[in-house]
Amino acid sequence: MPTIETPTTKLVPLGQGLALLLDPDVLREIGIEADTPVSITTDGRSIRISPAARRPSAEELEAAIQHIDAKWGKVMKKLAE
Repeated sequence: MPTIETPTTKLVPLGQGLALLLDPDVLREIGIEADTPVSITTDGRSIRISPAARRPSAEELEAAIQHIDAKWGKVMKKLAE
């Protein structure tokens, strides 16, 4: 993934906190949109913002189980015997 360097920016007051305006090119590069949940971590010196891990839906899990069963079901059954 290429490094995108942007000009230095400032934090702006927002309510009881501060807001950081992020360059649209940076957001696009890592797949963050206005409604994307993000994870924010710190090492005490810097802040890391990344898209939060998404939990699969029940339908996605069921589809994965069916796919695995179709592909490996007979083998797993044999191993269980």
